[in-house]
Amino acid sequence: MKGKIRGKSNQILFQLKSTDYKVKWKSTNTIYYNIPQSRQRLIFLGVREDLPTAPTFPQSNLKVQRLKDVLPYVDSHSRGQFDKLIKHPESLPYTITKSPSMFFVQNVIRRKPTIEALTILSSFPTDFTFTGSYTQIWNQIGNCVPPLTMKEMSETIREDILINNV
Repeated sequence: MKGKIRGKSNQILFQLKSTDYKVKWKSTNTIYYNIPQSRQRLIFLGVREDLPTAPTFPQSNLKVQRLKDVLPYVDSHSRGQFDKLIKHPESLPYTITKSPSMFFVQNVIRRKPTIEALTILSSFPTDFTFTGSYTQIWNQIGNCVPPLTMKEMSETIREDILINNV
């Protein structure tokens, strides 16, 4: 699978470089950007060729959050789907996927995470309002790039590229 991803990312990179932009890509995990969820994402950044700087990515934060740090009431969890492995709350939370299969164990009872728990694991603000059914909201969260990751990316772009080239 990694070979397919690398091939596809190289195709995308080749096409983006045919524009008037300097382009870089990085495979990154959101746990290094203050997100309490292990979520691998491929991010492409581009800077116009006429600017005297290159695309830069934010520095990784090596202090990661564990499940117990953000959801202390959860005793263990599983990604569900095809992997029924139960993980300890000291572990990194699994990726929230589009299909609502993840489950928590709390007081020996297996249950689906609440939308509130999913928003915490994805770094949405507590007052953020989703619309739709439970499954539709889960799909939205499962398809997202977590907001704090994008905040880190946008701050780096603002500071390292935009402000330095005014």
